Amino acid sequence: PSGRRSPPESRAGDQAVPLAGGRIRAIRQRLGLSQIELAGLLGVSNVTVNRWEHDKARPGPATWQRRLRAERLGVAALR
Repeated sequence: PSGRRSPPESRAGDQAVPLAGGRIRAIRQRLGLSQIELAGLLGVSNVTVNRWEHDKARPGPATWQRRLRAERLGVAALR
């Protein structure tokens, strides 16, 4: 083994879905939010958002669902 860890995964139905930090960053930027703004809307710290974006941590199930909702419906879904 190379010592590198696989990206974290989340279960969506019966399928494992990789949680790529780049995807979280791209969605945040598309919504026009800073890490601090997204963190406030999701009820987490900006450090947590940074860790997600760098694949150092992953959102919990409830936060992940809110993030998916924002991706589908826009930032208004988080307010």
